[in-house]
Amino acid sequence: MYTYKVKVGKGQLEIQEPDFKKMWEHASFVGDFPSVCGKCKSDDIAPMQKSPKGNDYWGLKCKSCGAELTFHQKKEGGFYIRYDDEWKKFGEGSGGDSSGDSSDDAAKNVASAFQSDIPF
Repeated sequence: MYTYKVKVGKGQLEIQEPDFKKMWEHASFVGDFPSVCGKCKSDDIAPMQKSPKGNDYWGLKCKSCGAELTFHQKKEGGFYIRYDDEWKKFGEGSGGDSSGDSSDDAAKNVASAFQSDIPF
């Protein structure tokens, strides 16, 4: 079993994977996570997941100002972040819905996803 640990805001995310190539693939994605919020520069960020209107959204959320950085989903599975993605607060940009999981539940959901066989 291979393990990779990365700091995400004030917390730490651990990836465990029996296949080294898969672990490296996961690590290369989470290794690109920003360490601070793009809006307020707080390091109080955490993984988030929400499902407004039945649509799943995954990303990072700032616990200080509420801004979110949403991941894009690959058709074949997994996630990616584009170089031009920006942190957005509810109501900015393309809109959104504030309903969904709490930050604590979202962190657990994302952590469990990293331990699943979802390719990143």
